[in-house]
Amino acid sequence: MPRGPDGPRVVEVAPSSTCGRWLARYRARAVLVRPVRVVCGVARSTAALPRLLAVRAGA
Repeated sequence: MPRGPDGPRVVEVAPSSTCGRWLARYRARAVLVRPVRVVCGVARSTAALPRLLAVRAGA
C-alpha cells in the first residue's frame, strides 16, 4: 500500500487511546480519514476494507 500524501497510510492505535476507544464505540476495524481529519468512511470488518478503499478511489 502506498504511503505518503498521495496514498493511504496505515496507522495502528492503542485500544486505550482516544482513537482506539472511538473505534471500539462504533465497532470499526478501520477508518478512512481525509488529511483535514474528517472521517470519510468506516469498515467494520476486514472484508469491508476493499469497499472502504474504493471510497478513496472514487474521490
